[in-house]
Amino acid sequence: IDEIHLFDPYTLALIINTIKYLREEFNAHFYIMSATMPEKLQALLKDALGGDVQLVKDNELLQNNRNTFETRKGTIQDNLDEIQRTLKKHEKILIVVNTVDQAIDLYKKLGAEASIENLICYHSRFTQIDRINIEKSIHKAEEDHDPIVLVATQVVEVSLDIDFDIMFTENAPIDALIQRAGRVNRKGEKPYTKIVVHQHSEVSEHVYQEMDILENTFQVLDAISGARPTEEEFLKMVDQVYKDIDVTQKLSFEDGLKAY
Repeated sequence: IDEIHLFDPYTLALIINTIKYLREEFNAHFYIMSATMPEKLQALLKDALGGDVQLVKDNELLQNNRNTFETRKGTIQDNLDEIQRTLKKHEKILIVVNTVDQAIDLYKKLGAEASIENLICYHSRFTQIDRINIEKSIHKAEEDHDPIVLVATQVVEVSLDIDFDIMFTENAPIDALIQRAGRVNRKGEKPYTKIVVHQHSEVSEHVYQEMDILENTFQVLDAISGARPTEEEFLKMVDQVYKDIDVTQKLSFEDGLKAY
């Protein structure tokens, strides 16, 4: 099971109970992976797996620190001036927001900038064939070493093997931001790359429905603004964000148990 942290409480309840059933009835074994696994999630999984668990960490990867993180007061829409100035300094720029409408709006506004050679909009509202064609265009720009400005939504969190130089992103749950950051300096070979995290817009509260997680995430990142955290430090920040949040108390988790 890959990227276990990305599942919502409802689906997580289904997964945990299915693990228990398959383990107890068929002696099934599981390999569960995640770049960010809070201690509370680990505890849930250990219980589902019967306590016989081995935790494997990539210690070399955990010491990597690929990107400098900075925070900005105000939304990403308030910061178009900085983004437009950056167009002249970096060849591969990623801009991520939490809704399709925001992505379309930013795409149109940046489209008025004459200096952008390869501006692409990428989100979940496209049909499957359109998304495939857009991904081909993105990968072609990567292969040809062409400049690109990609305006996208959460779809970039679990796809696109492309290496950007800088990312401007709207605030989101910290595990989602770590996934987004994985699209910048992917191989860790660039000397200076940056992630700029803006405060989330009001509409994001409807997307994630977890105001405490959003606020905790921004506070944690704001406290280290200007730093270049390691992957191991990120894991500590994930626990800090989720320390007072019990997924099993969510109504959707209870609904998942009932559905199971």
